[in-house]
Amino acid sequence: MSGCEECTTVAPLYPWDWPENPCQCIHFDFAATLEGSMFLVVVDAHSKWPEVSLMQSTTAESSIQKLRGLFSRFSLPEQLVSDNGLQFASQEFGNFMKATGIHHITSAPYHPSTNGLAERFVQTMKQALKSARGQLSIQKRLDTFLLS
Repeated sequence: MSGCEECTTVAPLYPWDWPENPCQCIHFDFAATLEGSMFLVVVDAHSKWPEVSLMQSTTAESSIQKLRGLFSRFSLPEQLVSDNGLQFASQEFGNFMKATGIHHITSAPYHPSTNGLAERFVQTMKQALKSARGQLSIQKRLDTFLLS
């Protein structure tokens, strides 16, 4: 096997601490375009409660708008975990995190498993939406999936 020791060493796994309360730590991610629709997926780390929003845009501004709506209904989390998407690394998003007092944790580049809770939910949701293709709109299929 060739390569330097640093490149061939497997990074140790560090499990997340279990949040004591709902809305203490949330994970979120965008689900890639499915049938022309983009979804913002938010999952509470304590209860595993999912929230999914159809998005017209994935900019920092539109992400902040959706998160602000969620926070107004469920409360501000202490921690928010996301990938390193450009919108989440933007100054606008950083200012929003600072203004709300939320600690923003980003996943390690090329290691999406850091945000595994949201990533796993995205895969489950995509499978359900694909298997329910038919005459129902994407929103109706999403609602049916979330009800189950």
